[in-house]
Amino acid sequence: MKFYLVKMLEIYKPDKVDWMNFDVTKNNPYSYHHIVKRSDGGKSRPDNGAILTRLSHKFLHYLEIFCPDAFYDYQRLFRRINDTNAPITDELVEEIDEIMQNVFNGSYEFTKNIDLDDLYNTYLTYYRDDITVIKLVK
Repeated sequence: MKFYLVKMLEIYKPDKVDWMNFDVTKNNPYSYHHIVKRSDGGKSRPDNGAILTRLSHKFLHYLEIFCPDAFYDYQRLFRRINDTNAPITDELVEEIDEIMQNVFNGSYEFTKNIDLDDLYNTYLTYYRDDITVIKLVK
Protein backbone atom coordinates (compact mmCIF):
# COMPACT_ATOMS: atom_id res chain seq x y z
CA MET A 1 0.00 0.00 0.00
CA LYS A 2 1.33 3.43 -0.94
CA PHE A 3 2.62 5.58 1.93
CA TYR A 4 0.22 8.45 1.19
CA LEU A 5 -2.76 6.09 1.43
CA VAL A 6 -1.41 4.67 4.68
CA LYS A 7 -1.08 8.23 6.01
CA MET A 8 -4.68 8.98 5.00
CA LEU A 9 -5.89 5.84 6.76
CA GLU A 10 -4.11 7.05 9.91
CA ILE A 11 -5.68 10.52 9.66
CA TYR A 12 -9.25 9.65 8.66
CA LYS A 13 -9.58 6.26 10.40
CA PRO A 14 -12.21 4.75 8.10
CA ASP A 15 -13.87 1.71 9.63
CA LYS A 16 -13.72 -0.64 6.64
CA VAL A 17 -15.81 1.79 4.59
CA ASP A 18 -14.43 4.19 1.98
CA TRP A 19 -15.36 7.79 1.18
CA MET A 20 -18.19 6.70 -1.12
CA ASN A 21 -19.58 4.31 1.53
CA PHE A 22 -18.40 1.13 -0.17
CA ASP A 23 -17.35 -1.70 2.13
CA VAL A 24 -13.69 -2.65 2.21
CA THR A 25 -13.17 -6.39 1.78
CA LYS A 26 -10.46 -8.75 0.66
CA ASN A 27 -11.91 -8.54 -2.86
CA ASN A 28 -12.53 -4.80 -2.66
CA PRO A 29 -9.44 -3.28 -1.02
CA TYR A 30 -8.62 0.37 -0.42
CA SER A 31 -7.57 2.48 -3.38
CA TYR A 32 -6.19 6.04 -3.61
CA HIS A 33 -8.04 8.48 -5.87
CA HIS A 34 -6.29 11.63 -7.12
CA ILE A 35 -8.70 14.56 -6.82
CA VAL A 36 -6.54 16.56 -9.21
CA LYS A 37 -5.37 14.03 -11.77
CA ARG A 38 -1.66 13.35 -12.12
CA SER A 39 -1.99 14.29 -15.79
CA ASP A 40 -3.21 17.73 -14.63
CA GLY A 41 -0.33 18.17 -12.18
CA GLY A 42 -1.96 16.53 -9.15
CA LYS A 43 0.43 15.13 -6.59
CA SER A 44 0.19 11.79 -4.80
CA ARG A 45 -0.27 13.07 -1.27
CA PRO A 46 -3.03 13.02 1.35
CA ASP A 47 -4.41 16.49 0.61
CA ASN A 48 -5.03 15.54 -3.03
CA GLY A 49 -6.53 12.16 -2.36
CA ALA A 50 -9.70 10.32 -1.51
CA ILE A 51 -9.87 6.97 0.25
CA LEU A 52 -11.82 4.71 -2.08
CA THR A 53 -11.99 1.01 -2.79
CA ARG A 54 -11.13 -0.64 -6.07
CA LEU A 55 -14.81 -0.88 -7.05
CA SER A 56 -15.88 2.58 -5.92
CA HIS A 57 -12.87 4.02 -7.77
CA LYS A 58 -14.04 2.36 -10.99
CA PHE A 59 -17.58 3.58 -10.33
CA LEU A 60 -16.38 7.14 -9.74
CA HIS A 61 -14.56 7.19 -13.08
CA TYR A 62 -17.65 5.71 -14.74
CA LEU A 63 -19.56 8.70 -13.35
CA GLU A 64 -16.87 11.04 -14.65
CA ILE A 65 -17.72 9.90 -18.19
CA PHE A 66 -21.46 9.23 -18.00
CA CYS A 67 -22.70 11.40 -15.11
CA PRO A 68 -20.20 14.25 -14.71
CA ASP A 69 -22.32 16.34 -12.31
CA ALA A 70 -22.29 13.49 -9.78
CA PHE A 71 -18.55 13.02 -10.32
CA TYR A 72 -17.87 16.68 -9.57
CA ASP A 73 -20.15 16.63 -6.52
CA TYR A 74 -18.07 13.75 -5.16
CA GLN A 75 -14.86 15.62 -5.98
CA ARG A 76 -16.06 18.69 -4.05
CA LEU A 77 -17.07 16.50 -1.13
CA PHE A 78 -13.66 14.78 -1.11
CA ARG A 79 -12.00 18.21 -0.83
CA ARG A 80 -14.26 19.09 2.09
CA ILE A 81 -13.38 15.81 3.82
CA ASN A 82 -9.68 16.55 3.28
CA ASP A 83 -10.15 20.03 4.75
CA THR A 84 -11.39 18.51 8.01
CA ASN A 85 -8.23 16.44 8.47
CA ALA A 86 -10.34 14.20 10.73
CA PRO A 87 -12.56 11.11 10.51
CA ILE A 88 -15.75 11.53 8.49
CA THR A 89 -18.73 12.83 10.45
CA ASP A 90 -22.27 11.47 10.27
CA GLU A 91 -23.27 14.64 8.40
CA LEU A 92 -20.70 13.94 5.68
CA VAL A 93 -21.87 10.31 5.45
CA GLU A 94 -25.38 11.63 4.81
CA GLU A 95 -24.05 13.86 2.02
CA ILE A 96 -22.18 10.91 0.49
CA ASP A 97 -25.38 8.86 0.57
CA GLU A 98 -27.37 11.72 -0.93
CA ILE A 99 -25.12 11.92 -3.97
CA MET A 100 -25.49 8.18 -4.53
CA GLN A 101 -29.27 8.39 -4.11
CA ASN A 102 -29.39 11.22 -6.63
CA VAL A 103 -27.48 9.14 -9.17
CA PHE A 104 -30.26 6.56 -9.04
CA ASN A 105 -33.35 8.71 -8.55
CA GLY A 106 -32.98 10.78 -11.71
CA SER A 107 -31.62 13.95 -10.13
CA TYR A 108 -28.51 13.80 -12.32
CA GLU A 109 -28.43 13.68 -16.10
CA PHE A 110 -26.45 10.93 -17.79
CA THR A 111 -24.60 11.55 -21.05
CA LYS A 112 -26.31 8.47 -22.54
CA ASN A 113 -29.19 6.17 -21.63
CA ILE A 114 -28.15 3.99 -18.71
CA ASP A 115 -29.86 0.90 -17.34
CA LEU A 116 -29.84 1.69 -13.62
CA ASP A 117 -30.38 -1.95 -12.65
CA ASP A 118 -27.25 -2.94 -14.61
CA LEU A 119 -25.36 -0.03 -13.10
CA TYR A 120 -26.39 -1.12 -9.62
CA ASN A 121 -25.53 -4.77 -10.24
CA THR A 122 -22.15 -3.89 -11.72
CA TYR A 123 -20.93 -1.42 -9.12
CA LEU A 124 -22.96 -1.41 -5.93
CA THR A 125 -22.46 -4.95 -4.71
CA TYR A 126 -20.20 -3.61 -1.96
CA TYR A 127 -22.27 -0.54 -1.06
CA ARG A 128 -23.31 -0.30 2.58
CA ASP A 129 -26.46 -2.35 3.30
CA ASP A 130 -28.38 0.35 5.12
CA ILE A 131 -28.49 2.87 2.30
CA THR A 132 -31.82 3.74 0.77
CA VAL A 133 -30.37 3.78 -2.75
CA ILE A 134 -30.86 0.03 -2.73
CA LYS A 135 -34.58 0.58 -2.20
CA LEU A 136 -34.63 3.06 -5.08
CA VAL A 137 -33.19 0.55 -7.53
CA LYS A 138 -34.55 -2.79 -6.35
